[in-house]
Amino acid sequence: MISSYYGILIIPILLLHGYAENSSVWNLWANWLKADQFANVKTVAFHNDDQCGSVQEHALELQAQVNNLLQVTHSDKVNIVAHSKGGLDARWYITHNRNKVANLIMIAVPNKGTTASYINLTPCSFSNPNGLLDLQPGSDATRIVDRLNETHYYTVAGSNATPCYFLTERYTCYIFASDGLVTTGSAQSNYTSLGVFPYNHSGLLTHKDIYEKILPILLGAHL
Repeated sequence: MISSYYGILIIPILLLHGYAENSSVWNLWANWLKADQFANVKTVAFHNDDQCGSVQEHALELQAQVNNLLQVTHSDKVNIVAHSKGGLDARWYITHNRNKVANLIMIAVPNKGTTASYINLTPCSFSNPNGLLDLQPGSDATRIVDRLNETHYYTVAGSNATPCYFLTERYTCYIFASDGLVTTGSAQSNYTSLGVFPYNHSGLLTHKDIYEKILPILLGAHL
């Protein structure tokens, strides 16, 4: 059933990871949401723990996962919180599945692409290059037409670029602006901004001030 928070009906939440990531990037978020008594939270794991699929492949899987969550919770819509390429997956899904997502909250999503995708040393670049191509500026994934009249789109961007010395950055930070992988302009695009925070690309998921900034949206507020 749909959960409530001090009498407020809460829409189910999907947490969607990005390129060359898995669902473990949401471990802290899962704990924070549980502590705040959110009952219907699903951390997306793609088939065979796929970290590298294209936007179209992941959006197709997302369709089944959203439908299942809606059926189980008897809700009409879900909220999606997405990191990095997960936001492009979600945008593609929303465009092809009407009226099923109330809010899409995008954290460090390369909505206009990222030049870091031109040089990539992750295993994904060899196992499924289509996912990497989706991250390039001008790709079909970055030019998808959003359903702004049906879904609220929000962004969080980072501004603390770091050199490419850390495994957590996947050795892909070849741009030295914004969060190290995605520029602020690409992340914010023309959506409603929830702020620019002084953290790098992966660090944006580990600081509770960002969670607390997003929390009102998950509780039904709109900006």
